[in-house]
This record gives sequence, structure tokens and C-alpha cells, in this order.
Amino acid sequence: MLTIISEDRDIMTDLVLEWLCHLDCLGKRVQDTKFTSLNLLIEEYGNVRSESSDTGKSYWIRRGREQLSPILLGEKNDHDMRRYLFHDTLTVSRALEHNRKNRLGKNHTGSFFAEKETNKLINITLAGRVGIRVPITCVTNNKKTLEAFVETYGKVITKDLRAPANIYLNNGSLSSTGVFAITIEDVATMADYFAPTLAQAYTPKQFEIRTFIFQESLFSMAIFSQNDEQTRLDFRNYNVQRPNRCVPFQLPETMEEKLLKFMAAAGLDTGSVDLIYTPEGEYVFLEVNPMGQFHWLSENCNYYLEEFIATQLARA
Repeated sequence: MLTIISEDRDIMTDLVLEWLCHLDCLGKRVQDTKFTSLNLLIEEYGNVRSESSDTGKSYWIRRGREQLSPILLGEKNDHDMRRYLFHDTLTVSRALEHNRKNRLGKNHTGSFFAEKETNKLINITLAGRVGIRVPITCVTNNKKTLEAFVETYGKVITKDLRAPANIYLNNGSLSSTGVFAITIEDVATMADYFAPTLAQAYTPKQFEIRTFIFQESLFSMAIFSQNDEQTRLDFRNYNVQRPNRCVPFQLPETMEEKLLKFMAAAGLDTGSVDLIYTPEGEYVFLEVNPMGQFHWLSENCNYYLEEFIATQLARA
């Protein structure tokens, strides 16, 4: 039996399950908000016996993870206690995922912890080491260093180091504004020291590329974001009223090989990679999202990824 862990409203999970039904493949969906019973036994020489949702011969972690603690499902507890139990539970979830991956090998695709622990700085380093060009990047908490970086490269962008902020406060909330340019005038308003901040030399582009990777198959899409002032720096500064034009794109074989080498170095078997295609015809790696949405890529390019993924999972 195939086991899929996902969120309630993930459309790609719905579509993949429809195809699995069509292929007469028995599958079980585990919602990341639904409590899962667990028994885990580690024997004297490391043999692991577990009873949870892990009862199948193949496994796809699409979104989220198993919910192992009923206390976290909505009961009102002290904040520190909830945080303690949350991190304690993560320890068990991490062990379950590790053991399943060892047991199932290539029949285990995706990882909650690959998403949770992904590191932009490590990833651009790994991409550069397999031969993919990456943006010149500076991370600093020092005003003088940031000022010198902006003066050296002129046009500089900044974005979140880890993930978009969504912070709720007593009198409102704070959220990220996406990727934006930072000027020397902006730096002048900053304190001498601040939280570590990421800055990158701006990379000119003809267009952007989103490549979805599942196991060793790649599906790419060109995104013509440079024609819109709102999305010129980054297509994720979405213009809902006037969406970017998106078309299928075929990466050169050498570039696909480099991306697969990067995925192997990063310990990933699925994910969405963002690239820039420069006016000079070079490919520049930006980042990878291990659990990113790819329904829009499938629809825009008629890749029918839901059928492809279901077929791959049914073969396990």
C-alpha cells in the first residue's frame, strides 16, 4: 500500500489520488492535522519496529508530517509547554522518517525535514560546487559591510534568509514584502548592527525558470517576469491581476545533470528549483523549495504531473 502525507487542501494530492484510483493502486492519505497513533520499538542492535501510518511499501511526503501528539491539536496549554512538546515530538518524527527512508530507499520520496531544515546559504554553496553559477551573496549584521557591498555592486536585492515572515502581534501583524532592491539610502537609515541580513548582487535576466524535480525526472517552465515592473526582480512578487506568461522550457542536458548532482548533494529527491536565464545565456541558481507547489507548472505547461507522479508511485 502507498502512504501519502499531505495537507487538507493540497490540490495536487487530490489529483494524484484520483489517478491512483484510475490505476487501481491502493493508497492511504494521512492528513497532517489528524492524530496518528504510534508505537516505536528499537531493539538491542538497532533493529526498529514501528506502528504508525507507516504500513505500506512506498511513501510520499507531499506536505507536512504525521501529527503524533493530541495535545497539539487545539487544547489551550501554556505556550512554553506547547513549544516543548512540539520539539519533543519532532524528535520522534525525524526518527520515523529516517527509518522509513532506510527501509524503503527509492520508494520513499519527499521529506518534511528537508523542507523544515532547508538552508538557502548551504544550497547556493552546493549549487556553485557542482558547476552552476550562483548570485554573489553577502550575509552580514554590520552596516559598514552592507554599505560597502551595495557600493561595490550597485544594484542589490534582499530577501528572507529562511522563509517569508508571518508574525502576529498584539496590535497587528508583520509579513514579508518579498524580494526587493536595497539602495545606499536604505542602508543609511539602518542601525550600526542588526539581525543577519541577506544581500545579493542583482542578476539581469531574460526570464526566470521553475524546474520541478521528482526523483530523477525534471519538468521546467520559463516565466517571463521581466516584462512587469511588479515581478521584474522576482516572479514571486506576484501580479494577480496580470499574471506572467509561462511556457514549457527544455533545459540543456548538461544543466539537468548539474541539477541532479545538486539534488544529490543536498540530499533531496524532489523539489522545485528557481533559476535565472541571463541575457548572455547563462543559468543562475537561486534556491530550491523541497515541498513547493507545482500545480501551476503542470497546468501552464500541460505536463500532467499528477498522472506522472501517480504512475511513478504505483510502480513501487
